[in-house]
Amino acid sequence: MADYWPAQRPVPRIIDPTDPTLTADGQYRWDGTAWRPVPLQAQVDRLVARGFRIVYLTPTAAQLVRPKQFSFAWAALSFLLCGVGVLFYVFYFVSLPDDVVNLTAEV
Repeated sequence: MADYWPAQRPVPRIIDPTDPTLTADGQYRWDGTAWRPVPLQAQVDRLVARGFRIVYLTPTAAQLVRPKQFSFAWAALSFLLCGVGVLFYVFYFVSLPDDVVNLTAEV
């Protein structure tokens, strides 16, 4: 089904500030008349450029993961403010999950 009634099509409200024709999640693009889904491979390429790595990729679905990054600046600052603060930061860092994105294509 190529055409949708306005009630069936999700209305994206958040726009990507770097590209006003693209939604913030990168799944829809404004073509001048309606919001159209962005191809799956274009979404994957956009996320890989932002530091994600591909866990699996099929023609209709993809899962990408961005590993957490240790901030030496926050560790040093917490150590300077209160010597054991660096331990709190390390425990906080270990408890953080990796960013996971699951994408599916509309067929």
